[in-house]
Amino acid sequence: MNIYIVLSSVTFAMQSKDALELNDITCRVRQAPRQIAHRGCAYSVIINKNDMKIALDIIKTHDFKLLGVYESLGDDMYEPIL
Repeated sequence: MNIYIVLSSVTFAMQSKDALELNDITCRVRQAPRQIAHRGCAYSVIINKNDMKIALDIIKTHDFKLLGVYESLGDDMYEPIL
């Protein structure tokens, strides 16, 4: 399953993507699905569940504005992790 790391802006999302890719974590940036967007225009970095711990450590180290972390359950359903 995929993990959606929701950030407050496209800038934080792109900077997070760059930091994750420097650490060999495959990811992509998309506008956060409305179910988890929090504030209309949030963006998410989508990663593999196996990379979640190290990815969150990297994002927290860079002090990016994290709004939440969700696991995709399919059919537009998401379970909050953080």
